[in-house]
Amino acid sequence: MKTFHSTHRRIVARAEPARAIFRAPHKQSGLSLVELMVAMTIGLFLMLVVANLFIGSKQTYRNQDNLSRLQENGRFAISLMAKNIREAGYHSMVFNPPGTMYTPLTNIAAWPYSAAVISGVEGTSGLPDSITLSSDNTVDCMNATVTTPATNTFTANASAQLTCTSVNNNKTAVLLDGVEDMQILYGENLGSTHRYVPYGTTGLNMGNVDTVRICMLLRTLESSLTVNAQTYTDCKGNSVSSTDGRIREAFSETFSIRSRTQ
Repeated sequence: MKTFHSTHRRIVARAEPARAIFRAPHKQSGLSLVELMVAMTIGLFLMLVVANLFIGSKQTYRNQDNLSRLQENGRFAISLMAKNIREAGYHSMVFNPPGTMYTPLTNIAAWPYSAAVISGVEGTSGLPDSITLSSDNTVDCMNATVTTPATNTFTANASAQLTCTSVNNNKTAVLLDGVEDMQILYGENLGSTHRYVPYGTTGLNMGNVDTVRICMLLRTLESSLTVNAQTYTDCKGNSVSSTDGRIREAFSETFSIRSRTQ
């Protein structure tokens, strides 16, 4: 009887010694000259774009701000002249009501002063016109107390300022800056027709003037607002081109003298 012996092989797994995992750090390196120049070029380009946006927005703001001020000054100038022209020839009177309140007044006192209700000076050689207005007020255009009638002369001076001179006090005050020109036409009532002519026109009777047409040319206080020359129409109807970068606009209106209006 044969006996078989199985041979068992013992396999012993030997643990391998742990290997230390170690990697040498990469060496730090700077930018190359080419990379540095590319980065600088991109940075300068971005700075240029931002600077252009800032300058453009600032210039737009300046234009809008100056244009708004120009419009505001024009409205103020026209409103100021409207008040004084409409009040020309006004004089206060004591009202004694009749026995019947519905009885109309028939006797209206005439202008009791020697001062003219309205007069003017026609500017020569392109100079602005001036206008003198009188009313039965106790204060002049500078709000100073005067002996009636209050008589004021309005004009634009060589410094582009609208001025008022109190004839009563012989003092002049600046009312508004940026007024280059003022042209005035007087509306003479000829009965069936009206004509608008400058002061001093042959045959003009100032006693028949019941309306005044006034035009003021205003400019912005700041210059360099426009790159190209601005073309505008002045108070005489001429097309003018300016190169100083200011914005100009003419404001015109016609006013009635209430004391002479039926």
